[in-house]
Amino acid sequence: MGRDLRGLVQKVGGAIEGSRARNLSRREAAEAFRALLEGDGTDAQVTAIFVALRDRGVTGDELTGFAAAARDRVGFP
Repeated sequence: MGRDLRGLVQKVGGAIEGSRARNLSRREAAEAFRALLEGDGTDAQVTAIFVALRDRGVTGDELTGFAAAARDRVGFP
């Protein structure tokens, strides 16, 4: 496990001190999904990301980032 998803989990879940949940940028979403596809992150981090996204909804930038990471992973043209 190379990457720590803690910062992204805190951002999407609103756990940063005194903050509310915030949207991930396209780059952040791609980074997070790439890490998930590579098996990085603890079970708790993976669960936290998906629960937070389900609870607040997913933005267009987040979907685009997730799709880009998945597309890179499978080598789709």
